[in-house]
Amino acid sequence: GEFNRSSLWWAVLSVSNVMDLKYRYMIEDVRKAQVEVESEIDKMLLDKSDDEIEEAVPGFCDDLTRKWFDLTFTLLGKYQNGYADWGYTKVGYGPSTEWLERAGFGRFAASKKQFKDLRRRYAKCQNEADEIRRRNRGQAFEAEAVVVTE
Repeated sequence: GEFNRSSLWWAVLSVSNVMDLKYRYMIEDVRKAQVEVESEIDKMLLDKSDDEIEEAVPGFCDDLTRKWFDLTFTLLGKYQNGYADWGYTKVGYGPSTEWLERAGFGRFAASKKQFKDLRRRYAKCQNEADEIRRRNRGQAFEAEAVVVTE
């Protein structure tokens, strides 16, 4: 079906799809969130009457949907590029310092002009790929052309 930001199903599926990237690192964050949700449900079942639960469930589901979409984006940000703490230190995965040093990572000498040229080439390739995609799909493509500005 069509993506719906207010759908709990889509929120849970989004977390699941993101976890395909680095499951073994993300699972602890997801388990923690799962325990929090289950604890809220347990508390509701213990503390509320059936009528109160019935009244509370729609709001609970709306909150859960928002929290699960937030978790999706937290996982994407937290575990991007081999980092697990928003990009400041390595946490057990990604290239080792030794490998990076041997590969010359610290001695990379590229000028600003080289980076600008590379960005322009990437933008050109992206625009060409988008055009091919538009032609092959036979329908309007909503993305704007990539423009590099400095």
